[in-house]
Amino acid sequence: MVRALLTLTLNLLKRIADMTDRTACALALVLSAMPLLLVGCSSGANNGGTGGSGGGTGGAMNYDGSGTGGAKQDVGAPDTVGVALDTAPVGSDVALPIDTASTAGILDASVGLDVSTRIDTANDSTSDQIVDAPTTVFDGGATVADGSLGSEAGGTSTEVGAGIAGTATLFIPDDLDNVIYRYNITPDADPVLTATIPNNLAYAPAVRSTGELFVANYLQAGTVSRFLSPLGNPIANGTIANVGIIYPDTMLFVDDELWVPNTAPDCSTGAASLVRLGFDSQGNASAVGTVTSGLIGANRGMAWGPTTRDLFISQCNTPYTIQHYRVASDHSVTMLTPITGNGIYNPAGMVVAPWGELLVSNEGTASSAVHGSSILRFLIDAQGNVTPNGAITGNGMDSPWGLAFTPWGELIACNNAAGTLSRFTFNAAHAATPNGTFQLVAHHVLLVSGTAAIAIVPGASTMIQTDGGG
Repeated sequence: MVRALLTLTLNLLKRIADMTDRTACALALVLSAMPLLLVGCSSGANNGGTGGSGGGTGGAMNYDGSGTGGAKQDVGAPDTVGVALDTAPVGSDVALPIDTASTAGILDASVGLDVSTRIDTANDSTSDQIVDAPTTVFDGGATVADGSLGSEAGGTSTEVGAGIAGTATLFIPDDLDNVIYRYNITPDADPVLTATIPNNLAYAPAVRSTGELFVANYLQAGTVSRFLSPLGNPIANGTIANVGIIYPDTMLFVDDELWVPNTAPDCSTGAASLVRLGFDSQGNASAVGTVTSGLIGANRGMAWGPTTRDLFISQCNTPYTIQHYRVASDHSVTMLTPITGNGIYNPAGMVVAPWGELLVSNEGTASSAVHGSSILRFLIDAQGNVTPNGAITGNGMDSPWGLAFTPWGELIACNNAAGTLSRFTFNAAHAATPNGTFQLVAHHVLLVSGTAAIAIVPGASTMIQTDGGG
């Protein structure tokens, strides 16, 4: 009986083994036909599975028929799926964070925004401000240590380093054509006319710290026209009248007051005055005082040096003189020794250079048949002492009148006899080098006028066909 049971048991085990072998063979056939269906092998000891060692769908399991689940080996089948390329555009129009601590002297603004930026232009670990919007705020003639620009008539200035401000706007009034010509000017190209602003008997421009343009009108009962948005589409903003102005040849801002010398058409030696115009909180102008010491009908050009607070007024009658004043913070005036000699003859426009030197245009000569062709130079020390320092000549100058500096330190002289601009650059030692001439479209008649005083402000003006006038 026992023998029979043993025989039965052995037969049963043999059948089970036979079935196991068949099942294993069938399983092997399935695996060999579909090697990529499995997503991992063995116990995953080498982290195969999804992605295998090459990022595909997983390698086929190497089945050795031992029934243990296959050897722990993931060789990975070749990945036949192409790499997915990221074709989405890179987001480039984003704010660029930049270190802008004031001690670092680097701007603290998002890239691409039309905002004021701060750049260290003096290499002194401080942040000097440069304004790049059409609403640029000017300081009416202030000159600072490491850069300046200004004009003979209403000089404006801001703290800029060489090469920072690439475009400026030049205003040239013409009292014969009754317009103000507006040009864009750059360091390495001819000026480009962007607008003509109608204005009767326009003679001398000045720009307030708010960005408003003021233009003196050459009348016996002199007036001053006002324009908003002078770099865009100028908008007439009224007229200043009945404030005691007589035949204004020039004007400029001293701090936030507009100073306008009175003149006489015949350059007479009769007494005259300078009218000081102040502004209330609404921008309304009124006379707030006068200056009379040393002033006569021969008053012509004017220059302001805010660093030393020196004021200069040229006079076109013998003896040809430049009156010199010191202006206190309360705008009281002390008369200093007048400047004479050094070849001064019929002095007209003037400007204080960024480095503090006074430049004076010599419009005439001792001979009425020979036009002036020089710009005289004077050094001014901290005490107001004046030392002649030679002259700038040549480069097509023909009775130069208006003088102004660009933001990049280039001197522009407006020639009354020729209706041209003469340009000069300066090296580190302040030696002048001619930088070309340019023919204006403006009217010009020697000693009758046309183009004379000019003003330059930082920033480009908009190209337009016509402008509003006053």
